[in-house]
Parts: sequence; structure tokens; C-alpha cells
Amino acid sequence: MSIVKEIIDFIRFSLISDKKIVVYSERNVYYKYLKYIIDDILRETNYDILYVTSDRNDNIFKNKDKRIKKFYINSLMQPFMQYLNCQLFITSLTELGNYTFQLSKYNTVKYLYVFHAIVSTTMMYKKHAFDNYSAILCVGPHHNKEITEYERKYSLKQKKLINYGYPLLEDLIEDYRKNKTEKQKAIILIAPSWHDDNILNTCIDDIVNNISDNYNIIIRPHPEYLKRYYKKFSNIKKRIQQKNIYFDIDMLSSSSLYKSDILITDWSGISFEYAFASLNPVIFINTPKKVHNDEYEMYQNLPIEVTLREQLGVNLNYDEIKGIEQYINDFLINHVEYEEIITQLRKEYIYDKSFNNNAIAYITDILK
Repeated sequence: MSIVKEIIDFIRFSLISDKKIVVYSERNVYYKYLKYIIDDILRETNYDILYVTSDRNDNIFKNKDKRIKKFYINSLMQPFMQYLNCQLFITSLTELGNYTFQLSKYNTVKYLYVFHAIVSTTMMYKKHAFDNYSAILCVGPHHNKEITEYERKYSLKQKKLINYGYPLLEDLIEDYRKNKTEKQKAIILIAPSWHDDNILNTCIDDIVNNISDNYNIIIRPHPEYLKRYYKKFSNIKKRIQQKNIYFDIDMLSSSSLYKSDILITDWSGISFEYAFASLNPVIFINTPKKVHNDEYEMYQNLPIEVTLREQLGVNLNYDEIKGIEQYINDFLINHVEYEEIITQLRKEYIYDKSFNNNAIAYITDILK
């Protein structure tokens, strides 16, 4: 039935003569990053949206808004992208035109990138990850600086860099404020990245064995980890069955973030979402870095995952994990000391919601 639906949707899409805005989502989990620009378009303009997803279980199909036309296309994405003829294509998918899908043969298509993380562009993304985009919605000044330096370094055509922000963070801040309550036991969230040397693959046993049952623990894997290492994750669940440990695999919900009192992570971008939303410090485990661009140290603008690490909390090497509960205790007692520091970093590195309208200004200008 999937291939039948896909063929039908491919034909339905092809028969639309005047395509203005196409939004593409690789998987259901990315809607929570795309929804803000979609909501802005629907609220601020009269344009309809053609929403294409490669996930047949995407929650977008439950959305009843008639101005969102929904299509499931997966195995036919290569010809779909090649013959795409619209004015604006919006996505959070990197490597467009490189490893994932070729660009349209119609050179009038504009490609707009939406970030699904606050992290820098220089280390956790491949070198050419953003080369083929017409415009990028920058989360903060670090993205502007990094992309501008990269374009100058390699004499690339300049993209339109739009000061935009990270609207999801606004919701996380509000959710954390609403749900902040006193608990019998503090909640420790362990949320690693998905690279080979992440916490779940290297030291998860050491961490949980050195945290007493005075705390409740939530282990939340990255969605990409579940995709790539589901068998390993199943084995971890079987191996770790303490009564105070819970596993969260609901990738559409952020409830684990605003329920937790301390975050333990490695190189995941969740550290910024959590710290900037809760104003609580983070415990970083110094696993090998998540590096997809070996040249990242050559740039003047070093990645914020490296430069802000010590300001957001504490870094522990493997041999220091045995003392992790003492750091947890100290953070719970002295977390107020970090609030001012983290608040200032949030102002410095994230464009606030007053910048969100810049995206609509760009979109309406393109569609004129």
C-alpha cells in the first residue's frame, strides 16, 4: 500500500501547475523544527504549502489545515527532486545536491535551510553540507560568522544569511517554566549524541553505576542512534533494568528536557537546548568528539560545542565518572550560580523571537 500511495501522491503533486512553497521532511521527528516557519507562512501570507514527507507515519497527515497539501514520497525522491519546479523549497535536510538528492534541473528553484540544532556548522556537519542552499535561517551570530568565513575561504557564492533564531527554544523555555515543580527525587537526563563514540556505546554502565537510587534517571537516545544502533539500544535496555531508570524514545516530545534537573551528555546539541531553556548547568562526558569535518580547527570561528563547553557546566573524562554524583549534588545546590552566565550566553548566541519575521520578509520577497 505504501508504494501505491507514493505513486498516487507523486502524480497528484506533478499535476499541480503553480507550485509556490514546498516543504520537505525526511522523517516525522523534523516537523517540530519546521512547524514554526510553516505556521508563520500560514499566518502572515496567503500562500498554501505543499508538504512532502518520506515518512508514511508522519503526523502531518493528522493536520486538518486545508492550506497544507500533504504528499508521501520516499523511493521516488530522486526523480521528484530532479524535476521539482517550485519557487521555494524549505527543508532541514543537509547535503542537498551532494549525497542526498540532486538539485532540480530548473535553476529558478530557491532552497531555504532550517536548522534542527543550535550547534556550529564547522565540526558536526560535513564540509559541503550547506553549499547548495540559496538562503539559511541562522540560529545566532555564530552561524553568520562561520558560513561567511567558509564562503570567503573557498571563494564560494554568498548565500542569503537570515537572522532568524531558534523558535523551538522559546517553547522549551515556557514548558520548563510551567512544569518546574519540587520533586521527591531529582531527575537526571542522559541524552547523548549518535556518533560511534557516544555515551551509550562507551560508558553508559559506568555512569548509571555511579549514580545512586537517590535520583531518578531518564535515558533518551538520539533519534539517529535508534535508527542506526537499535539492536545495541535493545541490549542496553535489557542490561540496565534498575527501578529508578526510565527509557524515553518518544522523539516527538521534549517532556524529558523540561522535567529534568540535570543533563548528562557528550557532544550532542541537546546541551544548548537544555541549558538555554532551563538555565541549569550540564555535565559533559569527554568522549571523542563528533567530527564530520576534519578541517574544523582551521577556521577562525571555532565551534561553540568546543568553546562554550566549560561555561555551560563541567567536563568529565572517563576516569572521573566515578565521582559524577558529587558533581550532580553540587549542581543541584549551586545551580543559581550558573543562571546569570547561561542567560548571558543565550542572549549572545541566539537571535530572539523578534528576528523570526525576517524569514517571512525573505519568503514574500522571493515569491513576488
